[in-house]
Amino acid sequence: FPSHDKVLLYAAPSVGVIYQWFLNGVFIPGQAGGSIRVGQPGLYRVLVANSGGCSDTSDAVELRIVNAVQAGISVIGPGVLCPGQSVTLQAIPDTGANYTWFRDGIPLSDTTATIQVTQVGLYRVRVFTGSSCGDTSAPIFIATAAQPAAQIAALGPLSVCPGGVVNLYTTTPPPVSYQWVKDGIPLIGQNNATLQANAPGLYRLVVTNAAGCSDTSI
Repeated sequence: FPSHDKVLLYAAPSVGVIYQWFLNGVFIPGQAGGSIRVGQPGLYRVLVANSGGCSDTSDAVELRIVNAVQAGISVIGPGVLCPGQSVTLQAIPDTGANYTWFRDGIPLSDTTATIQVTQVGLYRVRVFTGSSCGDTSAPIFIATAAQPAAQIAALGPLSVCPGGVVNLYTTTPPPVSYQWVKDGIPLIGQNNATLQANAPGLYRLVVTNAAGCSDTSI
């Protein structure tokens, strides 16, 4: 049993007898009833005596303290739901246990240590291990976040003479972060709202807001 709990021990009921309880062979004072609530590990016995002086001592019952698992939830990546995406929740501990997940107090069908959630709500996980009593994590609230809209435009024509540049800019206002991409490859160091494109190719812009939601221009 976990260290913060107590266990009720009781002797077989009988009329006209007295009881004496022992822990590890030592008499427990003040415990003369037919039951006792205990929280200390050890070997418990009870001696039962009748008015004629006959007595008998029970076999020992051993109480052991097991370490209660400490359940928790870790959020992998952004802790908000971006449109069309999910949030990854991982139970603590993440191995060697059985798991029951809850959203808004309702059990989910997921029984693994890691789950993908796509709905807003208050999430908890209850964790059981083979040698412990279970524990339920503190709740974690998963909310939604708005997605930014990535838009780009050009100052002037999109075709230039050799050695020329095309000035690209975004109409997506801050606070967002910018990452320019050419032919599917991020351009290192190009994280401003404008870009001077000096090589032919397909340019896009990825914008990401503070919640971690992102969008890529067409």
